[in-house]
Amino acid sequence: MDDKKRLGRGLNEISHLFISQKEEKKSGGIPYAAPHCMVRIPRSFAVLSLIPYPPGPFLVSLAISLAFHRAKVLMVDFKGQAPDLGTLLGFPKLASSIQDYLGEKERPFRVQFSSQINLLAFHLKESDLHSLPYHEREIFLQGLLDEEFASEYLLVHVPIQKTKGQFLGASLVHDLLLFTSPNPNYMLDTYRVIKQVLQANENLHIGVLYSEPNQGENTVEAFKQLTGATKKFLGASMSYLGVLPPLHQIIRQKSKETGGLSEKKPWDSIPDSLFQLGERIIKGEGFNPFGASTPFFEKVFSQTLVKSC
Repeated sequence: MDDKKRLGRGLNEISHLFISQKEEKKSGGIPYAAPHCMVRIPRSFAVLSLIPYPPGPFLVSLAISLAFHRAKVLMVDFKGQAPDLGTLLGFPKLASSIQDYLGEKERPFRVQFSSQINLLAFHLKESDLHSLPYHEREIFLQGLLDEEFASEYLLVHVPIQKTKGQFLGASLVHDLLLFTSPNPNYMLDTYRVIKQVLQANENLHIGVLYSEPNQGENTVEAFKQLTGATKKFLGASMSYLGVLPPLHQIIRQKSKETGGLSEKKPWDSIPDSLFQLGERIIKGEGFNPFGASTPFFEKVFSQTLVKSC
Protein backbone atom coordinates (compact mmCIF):
# COMPACT_ATOMS: atom_id res chain seq x y z
CA MET A 1 0.00 0.00 0.00
CA ASP A 2 1.21 3.49 -0.82
CA ASP A 3 2.90 5.17 2.18
CA LYS A 4 0.90 8.37 1.89
CA LYS A 5 -2.39 6.51 1.62
CA ARG A 6 -1.59 4.31 4.59
CA LEU A 7 -0.40 7.25 6.65
CA GLY A 8 -3.56 9.17 5.85
CA ARG A 9 -3.61 12.87 6.62
CA GLY A 10 -2.87 12.49 10.32
CA LEU A 11 0.81 13.40 9.97
CA ASN A 12 0.40 16.46 7.78
CA GLU A 13 0.95 18.80 10.68
CA ILE A 14 4.39 17.30 11.45
CA SER A 15 5.44 16.39 7.91
CA HIS A 16 7.98 19.23 7.95
CA LEU A 17 9.91 17.12 10.46
CA PHE A 18 10.34 14.38 7.91
CA ILE A 19 13.86 13.01 7.47
CA SER A 20 14.86 11.95 3.97
CA GLN A 21 13.86 8.41 3.03
CA LYS A 22 16.70 8.08 0.53
CA GLU A 23 19.02 6.35 2.95
CA GLU A 24 16.78 4.23 5.14
CA LYS A 25 19.00 2.54 7.68
CA LYS A 26 18.68 -1.13 8.48
CA SER A 27 19.56 -0.82 12.14
CA GLY A 28 16.83 -0.36 14.72
CA GLY A 29 18.45 2.72 16.23
CA ILE A 30 16.91 6.17 16.11
CA PRO A 31 19.40 8.81 14.92
CA TYR A 32 17.56 11.88 16.20
CA ALA A 33 19.54 13.62 18.94
CA ALA A 34 17.55 15.89 21.24
CA PRO A 35 19.34 19.05 22.40
CA HIS A 36 20.25 17.55 25.79
CA CYS A 37 22.88 20.12 26.65
CA MET A 38 20.94 23.14 25.43
CA VAL A 39 17.48 22.46 26.88
CA ARG A 40 16.34 21.15 30.23
CA ILE A 41 14.78 17.71 29.76
CA PRO A 42 11.28 17.64 31.28
CA ARG A 43 10.74 15.36 34.27
CA SER A 44 8.46 12.40 33.66
CA PHE A 45 6.28 10.85 36.37
CA ALA A 46 4.41 7.55 36.54
CA VAL A 47 2.42 5.83 39.28
CA LEU A 48 2.73 2.33 40.73
CA SER A 49 -0.03 1.47 43.18
CA LEU A 50 0.25 -1.44 45.61
CA ILE A 51 -3.17 -0.60 47.04
CA PRO A 52 -6.60 -0.23 45.37
CA TYR A 53 -6.07 3.37 44.25
CA PRO A 54 -6.40 4.23 40.53
CA PRO A 55 -3.44 6.09 38.98
CA GLY A 56 -5.49 7.83 36.24
CA PRO A 57 -7.67 10.15 38.35
CA PHE A 58 -4.67 10.94 40.55
CA LEU A 59 -2.55 11.91 37.53
CA VAL A 60 -5.32 14.17 36.20
CA SER A 61 -5.60 15.86 39.59
CA LEU A 62 -1.82 16.29 39.78
CA ALA A 63 -1.75 17.77 36.26
CA ILE A 64 -4.33 20.36 37.28
CA SER A 65 -2.34 21.13 40.42
CA LEU A 66 0.87 21.66 38.40
CA ALA A 67 -1.01 23.80 35.88
CA PHE A 68 -2.46 25.89 38.70
CA HIS A 69 1.14 26.68 39.65
CA ARG A 70 1.81 27.75 36.02
CA ALA A 71 3.67 24.63 34.88
CA LYS A 72 3.17 23.21 31.39
CA VAL A 73 2.09 19.56 31.48
CA LEU A 74 1.89 16.89 28.79
CA MET A 75 -0.17 13.82 29.63
CA VAL A 76 0.67 10.51 27.93
CA ASP A 77 -1.55 7.45 27.90
CA PHE A 78 -0.42 3.91 27.11
CA LYS A 79 -2.97 1.54 25.65
CA GLY A 80 -4.42 -0.84 28.20
CA GLN A 81 -4.91 1.51 31.16
CA ALA A 82 -8.50 2.14 32.22
CA PRO A 83 -10.07 4.58 32.65
CA ASP A 84 -7.87 6.38 30.14
CA LEU A 85 -6.78 9.98 30.57
CA GLY A 86 -8.80 11.17 27.58
CA THR A 87 -12.04 9.94 29.13
CA LEU A 88 -11.16 11.50 32.48
CA LEU A 89 -10.44 14.85 30.82
CA GLY A 90 -13.56 14.71 28.67
CA PHE A 91 -12.04 13.58 25.33
CA PRO A 92 -13.57 10.10 24.87
CA LYS A 93 -12.90 9.92 21.11
CA LEU A 94 -9.13 9.94 21.10
CA ALA A 95 -7.47 7.36 18.87
CA SER A 96 -6.95 4.17 20.85
CA SER A 97 -3.63 3.46 19.12
CA ILE A 98 -1.13 4.92 16.66
CA GLN A 99 -2.49 2.67 13.92
CA ASP A 100 -6.02 3.98 14.52
CA TYR A 101 -4.66 7.51 14.51
CA LEU A 102 -2.97 6.99 11.14
CA GLY A 103 -5.99 5.26 9.65
CA GLU A 104 -8.40 8.13 10.25
CA LYS A 105 -8.72 11.49 8.56
CA GLU A 106 -6.56 14.34 9.77
CA ARG A 107 -6.39 14.72 13.54
CA PRO A 108 -4.33 16.96 15.82
CA PHE A 109 -1.09 15.50 17.18
CA ARG A 110 -2.29 16.49 20.64
CA VAL A 111 -5.44 17.88 22.22
CA GLN A 112 -5.54 20.83 24.59
CA PHE A 113 -7.45 20.69 27.86
CA SER A 114 -6.25 24.09 29.01
CA SER A 115 -3.49 26.54 28.17
CA GLN A 116 -1.19 24.59 30.51
CA ILE A 117 -2.35 20.97 30.00
CA ASN A 118 -2.02 18.99 26.76
CA LEU A 119 -2.82 15.36 26.07
CA LEU A 120 -1.32 13.14 23.40
CA ALA A 121 -4.08 12.49 20.86
CA PHE A 122 -3.47 8.73 20.70
CA HIS A 123 -2.46 5.93 23.03
CA LEU A 124 1.06 4.56 22.81
CA LYS A 125 1.64 0.85 22.32
CA GLU A 126 4.98 -0.85 21.83
CA SER A 127 3.83 -3.21 19.06
CA ASP A 128 2.40 -0.27 17.07
CA LEU A 129 5.75 1.51 17.13
CA HIS A 130 7.64 -1.58 16.01
CA SER A 131 5.24 -2.15 13.12
CA LEU A 132 5.97 1.26 11.57
CA PRO A 133 8.57 1.54 8.81
CA TYR A 134 11.83 3.12 9.93
CA HIS A 135 11.27 6.55 8.35
CA GLU A 136 7.77 6.77 9.88
CA ARG A 137 9.18 6.07 13.33
CA GLU A 138 11.64 8.93 12.77
CA ILE A 139 8.75 11.29 12.04
CA PHE A 140 6.87 10.18 15.13
CA LEU A 141 9.88 10.42 17.40
CA GLN A 142 10.70 13.94 16.30
CA GLY A 143 7.10 15.06 16.67
CA LEU A 144 6.85 13.53 20.13
CA LEU A 145 10.15 15.07 21.24
CA ASP A 146 8.89 18.47 20.11
CA GLU A 147 5.84 18.01 22.33
CA GLU A 148 8.00 16.81 25.21
CA PHE A 149 10.39 19.76 25.07
CA ALA A 150 7.46 22.19 24.88
CA SER A 151 6.41 20.92 28.34
CA GLU A 152 7.93 21.05 31.80
CA TYR A 153 6.43 17.82 33.14
CA LEU A 154 5.17 14.59 31.61
CA LEU A 155 2.56 12.61 33.52
CA VAL A 156 2.51 9.10 32.11
CA HIS A 157 -0.34 6.62 32.50
CA VAL A 158 1.70 3.50 31.86
CA PRO A 159 1.30 -0.13 33.02
CA ILE A 160 4.23 -0.90 35.30
CA GLN A 161 3.81 -4.66 35.16
CA LYS A 162 6.08 -7.31 36.52
CA THR A 163 7.70 -9.41 33.80
CA LYS A 164 10.62 -11.77 34.36
CA GLY A 165 11.25 -10.25 37.77
CA GLN A 166 11.36 -6.64 36.56
CA PHE A 167 8.94 -3.74 36.33
CA LEU A 168 9.81 -2.62 32.81
CA GLY A 169 7.59 0.45 32.72
CA ALA A 170 9.69 1.96 35.51
CA SER A 171 12.65 2.16 33.13
CA LEU A 172 10.90 4.84 31.08
CA VAL A 173 10.37 7.59 33.65
CA HIS A 174 12.49 9.80 35.87
CA ASP A 175 10.18 9.76 38.91
CA LEU A 176 7.92 7.04 40.27
CA LEU A 177 5.10 7.81 42.68
CA LEU A 178 4.62 4.67 44.76
CA PHE A 179 1.29 4.20 46.53
CA THR A 180 1.36 1.81 49.47
CA SER A 181 -0.03 1.26 52.96
CA PRO A 182 1.55 2.05 56.35
CA ASN A 183 0.27 -1.30 57.56
CA PRO A 184 3.28 -3.43 58.65
CA ASN A 185 1.97 -6.29 56.51
CA TYR A 186 2.84 -4.22 53.42
CA MET A 187 6.40 -3.47 54.48
CA LEU A 188 8.15 -6.48 52.93
CA ASP A 189 6.18 -6.38 49.66
CA THR A 190 6.84 -2.64 49.30
CA TYR A 191 10.56 -3.17 49.83
CA ARG A 192 10.63 -5.97 47.23
CA VAL A 193 8.88 -3.77 44.66
CA ILE A 194 11.31 -0.91 45.30
CA LYS A 195 14.22 -3.28 44.78
CA GLN A 196 12.76 -4.52 41.48
CA VAL A 197 11.96 -1.10 40.04
CA LEU A 198 15.46 0.08 40.90
CA GLN A 199 16.86 -2.94 39.06
CA ALA A 200 14.87 -1.77 36.03
CA ASN A 201 16.07 1.82 36.43
CA GLU A 202 18.89 2.52 38.86
CA ASN A 203 18.48 6.29 38.38
CA LEU A 204 14.79 6.24 39.25
CA HIS A 205 13.65 8.59 41.98
CA ILE A 206 10.87 7.16 44.17
CA GLY A 207 8.36 9.22 46.11
CA VAL A 208 6.18 7.32 48.58
CA LEU A 209 2.55 8.18 49.30
CA TYR A 210 0.61 6.21 51.89
CA SER A 211 -3.05 5.35 52.01
CA GLU A 212 -5.06 6.83 54.85
CA PRO A 213 -3.73 5.29 58.07
CA ASN A 214 -6.00 3.19 60.21
CA GLN A 215 -6.00 3.36 63.98
CA GLY A 216 -2.52 2.69 65.33
CA GLU A 217 -0.75 3.17 61.97
CA ASN A 218 1.87 5.90 61.63
CA THR A 219 2.91 6.89 58.10
CA VAL A 220 6.04 8.77 59.19
CA GLU A 221 7.28 5.83 61.23
CA ALA A 222 6.43 3.41 58.41
CA PHE A 223 8.46 5.53 55.99
CA LYS A 224 11.42 5.72 58.37
CA GLN A 225 11.53 1.94 58.56
CA LEU A 226 11.13 1.56 54.80
CA THR A 227 13.70 4.17 53.81
CA GLY A 228 16.13 2.84 56.44
CA ALA A 229 16.06 -0.63 54.88
CA THR A 230 16.23 0.80 51.36
CA LYS A 231 19.24 2.97 52.19
CA LYS A 232 21.06 0.17 54.02
CA PHE A 233 20.54 -2.68 51.58
CA LEU A 234 19.95 -0.91 48.24
CA GLY A 235 21.92 2.30 48.71
CA ALA A 236 18.95 4.33 47.50
CA SER A 237 17.10 7.32 48.94
CA MET A 238 13.40 8.10 48.61
CA SER A 239 11.05 10.97 49.37
CA TYR A 240 8.12 10.94 51.76
CA LEU A 241 5.25 12.67 49.98
CA GLY A 242 2.57 12.27 52.61
CA VAL A 243 -0.87 10.67 52.66
CA LEU A 244 -3.07 10.10 49.62
CA PRO A 245 -6.34 12.02 49.59
CA PRO A 246 -9.48 9.86 49.86
CA LEU A 247 -10.70 8.50 46.54
CA HIS A 248 -13.93 10.48 46.69
CA GLN A 249 -11.93 13.71 46.80
CA ILE A 250 -10.00 13.22 43.57
CA ILE A 251 -11.44 13.61 40.08
CA ARG A 252 -13.46 10.60 39.05
CA GLN A 253 -14.14 9.18 35.62
CA LYS A 254 -16.51 11.47 33.80
CA SER A 255 -20.16 10.48 33.71
CA LYS A 256 -22.94 11.16 31.23
CA GLU A 257 -24.66 13.29 33.85
CA THR A 258 -21.75 15.68 34.44
CA GLY A 259 -20.57 15.76 30.82
CA GLY A 260 -16.92 15.60 31.87
CA LEU A 261 -14.47 17.69 33.81
CA SER A 262 -15.18 21.41 33.89
CA GLU A 263 -12.57 23.50 32.06
CA LYS A 264 -13.61 26.72 33.80
CA LYS A 265 -12.44 25.88 37.29
CA PRO A 266 -11.03 22.35 37.15
CA TRP A 267 -9.14 22.90 40.39
CA ASP A 268 -12.36 23.22 42.41
CA SER A 269 -12.37 19.48 43.13
CA ILE A 270 -8.63 19.11 43.84
CA PRO A 271 -7.79 18.39 47.50
CA ASP A 272 -5.28 20.62 49.27
CA SER A 273 -2.76 17.79 49.67
CA LEU A 274 -2.42 17.51 45.87
CA PHE A 275 -2.01 21.27 45.48
CA GLN A 276 0.81 21.04 47.99
CA LEU A 277 2.35 18.08 46.15
CA GLY A 278 2.26 20.01 42.87
CA GLU A 279 4.00 22.93 44.54
CA ARG A 280 6.66 20.61 46.03
CA ILE A 281 7.35 19.08 42.62
CA ILE A 282 7.81 22.51 41.04
CA LYS A 283 10.09 23.68 43.85
CA GLY A 284 11.98 20.39 43.82
CA GLU A 285 11.44 19.91 47.55
CA GLY A 286 12.25 16.32 48.49
CA PHE A 287 13.00 15.34 44.90
CA ASN A 288 16.20 14.31 43.19
CA PRO A 289 17.97 17.57 42.28
CA PHE A 290 19.52 16.00 39.18
CA GLY A 291 17.53 16.28 35.98
CA ALA A 292 16.71 13.50 33.53
CA SER A 293 19.57 12.52 31.21
CA THR A 294 17.44 11.03 28.41
CA PRO A 295 14.13 12.31 27.06
CA PHE A 296 11.13 10.12 27.83
CA PHE A 297 10.18 9.47 24.21
CA GLU A 298 13.72 8.46 23.29
CA LYS A 299 13.41 5.75 25.94
CA VAL A 300 10.03 4.68 24.60
CA PHE A 301 11.45 4.18 21.11
CA SER A 302 14.62 2.47 22.23
CA GLN A 303 13.34 0.08 24.88
CA THR A 304 10.90 -2.81 24.84
CA LEU A 305 7.78 -2.07 26.83
CA VAL A 306 5.53 -4.75 28.27
CA LYS A 307 2.82 -5.46 25.72
CA SER A 308 -0.60 -4.41 26.91
CA CYS A 309 -3.94 -5.67 25.71
